[in-house]
Amino acid sequence: MILKCVLLFCVMVIVNSDNMSSDEYMDTLIGFLINEETVDYDENIDEAEPFLVGNEWKCGNCDNIDDKKLVYSETNDVQNNIDGFPIEIQVGVAVPNMRCVSVKADLSASVVKKVAGSCGGGAVTLSVAPPQHFVVNVYS
Repeated sequence: MILKCVLLFCVMVIVNSDNMSSDEYMDTLIGFLINEETVDYDENIDEAEPFLVGNEWKCGNCDNIDDKKLVYSETNDVQNNIDGFPIEIQVGVAVPNMRCVSVKADLSASVVKKVAGSCGGGAVTLSVAPPQHFVVNVYS
C-alpha cells in the first residue's frame, strides 16, 4: 500500500502544469497534501466505463473527438514491474468543462478503469494497469 502511495506521489510530482512554474506547482501540490484538501466528484452523471478503440481508451462523450478542443495532455512513463510485483497507476484529472478523457497506451494489454468521478463532469480518477508509456488527453 505504501508503495502505491509513493508511486502515485511520484507521478503527481512529475506531471507539471503549463500555467505554473515548477516551484509554484510544488507549493500547490505540497499544500494540497498537507491540508488534506479533497476534490468533489460528480457521481450523478450516468456514464459508461472507459472503452477501447484501437489502442486508445475513451471515457465520456468522445464522439467526433477531432472536433473537440484539447485542453490538457500529459505523458507518463512508468516501470510496470517493481521487485516482481505488478503495479497500477491512478491518474486524477480535474479540468473545468471536460467532456472526454482518452488514454493512449503503448502496451496492448493495458486496461483502463474509472475509479471515481465522471469523464464528462468536473473530475475523474482513472486506473491504468499495467502502466508503461501512456498519454492522457482531456477534451472539452
